[in-house]
Amino acid sequence: MSEGPEPARKRPLWREPLLHFLLVGAALYGVHRWTASAPVDPPIVIDEAFIAGLERQHVQRTGQPPNDDVAIEGLIAEHVREEVLLREALRLGLEEDDPIVRRRLVQKMELMLGAAAEPEDPSDEELRAHLEAHPERFVRSERLSFSQVFFSTQRRADAVADANAARATLAEGTDPATLGDPFPLGRSQSAVPRSVIAGRYGEAFAEAVAALETGSWSEPVESPLGVHLVMLEDRQPGRTPTLDEVRADVEGDWRRDARAERLEAAIQRLIDRAEVVRP
Repeated sequence: MSEGPEPARKRPLWREPLLHFLLVGAALYGVHRWTASAPVDPPIVIDEAFIAGLERQHVQRTGQPPNDDVAIEGLIAEHVREEVLLREALRLGLEEDDPIVRRRLVQKMELMLGAAAEPEDPSDEELRAHLEAHPERFVRSERLSFSQVFFSTQRRADAVADANAARATLAEGTDPATLGDPFPLGRSQSAVPRSVIAGRYGEAFAEAVAALETGSWSEPVESPLGVHLVMLEDRQPGRTPTLDEVRADVEGDWRRDARAERLEAAIQRLIDRAEVVRP
């Protein structure tokens, strides 16, 4: 008995032309939708002035200019690559979740606002009023002139006892230059601000010297450096200087205050424009 005709084999689905057409059409439609909806960025302009800026940056980084056209093209390609990545990162809002980037942007914005907040030149009346309002910022501290005989605690077993013995000989007229140990700041200090003395010798030493009467040798005064016999020779009381004496300092201080006030005012205007929602 003869068998009937053999049934035709079915073609695999992935080989169907209609499926290919549908897939290609869907892909083209998706690309069209993506490109149509993507925002159009402004062009990346690479002109002569910009290239000169890239070359200057290269010199700042490496200490040498780019050596040929290939190197310059490399700088341009690097900038274009960085620019397109930056634009895409900003489009995706990646900076919003990065505290370092946020802090850097805030700092740059503060610098821009600060540059715009630079004040005009102040008048003498404004400077004089500033000096009167903030005298403590410009006061000239008490200035002291003194001589000393120094006794090193590193060289001597008992520097205090040696200082007391030397003080007795000074009362008898011994030349102070023949006593004590060498001292790097010298034996005489002339018209030194009390704050400077405190910085060199310590606050306790400065207080002890400021409390001395002029014209006689002190008892041993200790400092982190060693032991000192001190004779106070002159005292210039602290005072607030005149504007002519400290004009540059007053103007610099006035500018810092004015700049800070204008910067805060500019930031406050931005805050006032913002809508802040608090639950």
